[in-house]
Amino acid sequence: MVDKTKYKLIIFDLDDTLFDYEKTERKALKMACEYFGLSYTENIYHLYKTINKNVHKSHQILVNQDDFTKFRVERASVFLSSLQKQNDINPSDFSAKQLEFSTKGVLINSVYKTLKAIDKSIIKIIATNGTNYPRKNKIENSRIRTYIDGFYSSEDLGVQKPDSQFIEKIISCYSIDKENILIVGDNLETDIQGALNIGIDSCLFNFRKKHLPSSLQKTVKVINLFSDLLHILN
Repeated sequence: MVDKTKYKLIIFDLDDTLFDYEKTERKALKMACEYFGLSYTENIYHLYKTINKNVHKSHQILVNQDDFTKFRVERASVFLSSLQKQNDINPSDFSAKQLEFSTKGVLINSVYKTLKAIDKSIIKIIATNGTNYPRKNKIENSRIRTYIDGFYSSEDLGVQKPDSQFIEKIISCYSIDKENILIVGDNLETDIQGALNIGIDSCLFNFRKKHLPSSLQKTVKVINLFSDLLHILN
């Protein structure tokens, strides 16, 4: 068990930090398609990803539930239209089912064992852009729920990462100095830059093994395996 660390509060991102976003997304889309009698293939998934990217361009600011609902329904509408199923399946119904199937995420390898190994005195919370549903449900339906002490979303806070207010609002809930806080995430812009902006230590979990820019500050800790977080805490 890890108990010799300066950190008293660890703030984790959710997707591609604790849960494998792609595997969870694939599973949910496959289950939604099968629920409505649609065949699911790899081509269907790639079509969905292209549509998701294109629709997202017109929905850049996603903070509250209404923003996300409009985006998701439009995405489902375009997706179903591309399959010529727009007259057979209600986009709102498809979106709702896809979200429902997203409430059970796929954990990244070693996340459970690593969180279990971290001393219980260290507060461990999740901070994520997006809505509480289905993100918070992923935690509640997962075996890591016992090791998570708090959950914060951009829906709760009214602001998105990497805006400094996002993290500032969270840490204001805890009587812990910034030097004793660690932010762990997979995204250089939202997680790491957000931490750098307010002078908090950060750890980049390079889950997808992306090429890292040479300009990355040396103060940023980098791990390729989630279990390597234990070495940082030591």
